[in-house]
Amino acid sequence: MNRPTVVREIYAELRRVADPDLTASELLRAAGEIAEALRQSTGESGNGFTYYTGGVPFDRWSLDRAMADGGWRILRYETELAPPDFDDEPPGESIAIKEWMMKVAA
Repeated sequence: MNRPTVVREIYAELRRVADPDLTASELLRAAGEIAEALRQSTGESGNGFTYYTGGVPFDRWSLDRAMADGGWRILRYETELAPPDFDDEPPGESIAIKEWMMKVAA
């Protein structure tokens, strides 16, 4: 949907529910700001295309969403990144490091 159509629909809804004392220019300005915020949050470029396909990458999640499970997903994500760093370590040290990471996470 193009921006003018979105702004018109938002304006009509605001006119229906807003305080009658608000002027048309205030409502139109508010409708434009809401449409812009919507465009930025969805990643639309204005020509019908979106920048993102699929979900938001894990490293771009908001903190409250990433920590919703108590931080276990973050720990798993970081331990997936860690094995290349520990490849030079003898197996005993690697296991000790993973056990320490699990203890710290708990």
